[in-house]
Amino acid sequence: MHMGRGFTLIELIVTISIVGILVALAAPSFNQIIQKKNLEKSTRLLVLTLNQARSTAILERHAVTVKLNSSAPDSNEIFNWQPIGKAKLKTGSDIHFEMTGLVSEGDRIFKICAFDSADASSKIIMISRIGVIESIQEGTC
Repeated sequence: MHMGRGFTLIELIVTISIVGILVALAAPSFNQIIQKKNLEKSTRLLVLTLNQARSTAILERHAVTVKLNSSAPDSNEIFNWQPIGKAKLKTGSDIHFEMTGLVSEGDRIFKICAFDSADASSKIIMISRIGVIESIQEGTC
């Protein structure tokens, strides 16, 4: 009798079980990577939106507002920003740039969390009264 090439049923079950265990171990860290990337992407997008709004206010000589957590379309006077994925804006509200580029409310702080949890990582963006982003720091929610 000629033995066929291939795997036995037992070998196949053991292999699939091992692969399943490895996938189960890797899934939580994969979710953390995705959340961290969404946090970084949301932070970069907010910084870009703030810089673009300030530049528009200066170049076009009119006040510009950045509305947060809004998915409405942008206009010449209003820019909208919304976090990506499960990222959440914890602190901060709409910001208004005067035609000179100054922030009408003074220094502002925005805190974006990776997701809605007390131990989640966060990014803290500080904007000075003159409308310049002073720092972006890591933190926790």
